[in-house]
Amino acid sequence: MAIGHRLRGRFADALRGHEQAIELSGQTGWRHLRARCRNGLGDTLRAAGRPADAGPRYAEALALATDIGNPYEQLRAHRGL
Repeated sequence: MAIGHRLRGRFADALRGHEQAIELSGQTGWRHLRARCRNGLGDTLRAAGRPADAGPRYAEALALATDIGNPYEQLRAHRGL
């Protein structure tokens, strides 16, 4: 849902959706999903004109993706940084 909101320019709704997804991914313990959600949050922040806020989210995603060996999310995070 968060990506759909972002694509329609509904950034506040998208940000809430990403935050919920990050929280839920933390509860599941699935770290690949957590890295994906953090990259998604970075994408939304950047699209909303908040690149300074996006950078730390990409850095978090990169650290996590590197730790778990997820090259796709590493690439996404590098692209955002």
